[in-house]
Amino acid sequence: MKRRIDVLDGLRGLAVLIVFLSHTSGRGQSITPFLKFNGIGHIGVYLFFTLSAFLLSIGILSKPFSFNGVKAFFIKRLLRIAPLYYLVVSGVFFIQIIYDSYSPKYLHVSNGFKGYFEHLYFIRGD
Repeated sequence: MKRRIDVLDGLRGLAVLIVFLSHTSGRGQSITPFLKFNGIGHIGVYLFFTLSAFLLSIGILSKPFSFNGVKAFFIKRLLRIAPLYYLVVSGVFFIQIIYDSYSPKYLHVSNGFKGYFEHLYFIRGD
């Protein structure tokens, strides 16, 4: 049984592109002077999370329910997401330390080591 719906995966990619364009437009960058994406990022976020919830629920509900199956599903998701998240948070944090720079305008980890460990334990996500 095929568990992926390619059209919805493509729509989710479009949602990511909308958020990306909104973020870059907010930093003073644009594709052309007349094409700005400021303020539309929330549309991409809503679309992405709605589609992700639907697609993830298909993955978990397509099998008979068992505690071990649900546990394995969430462990698989964590192992897929956490390594890249840890790499990005660590890279940003150590670049901040090396260059002694902190700007809330750009990607940053606030509150020093305390904030860094809060990110690593998924307590914080700013």
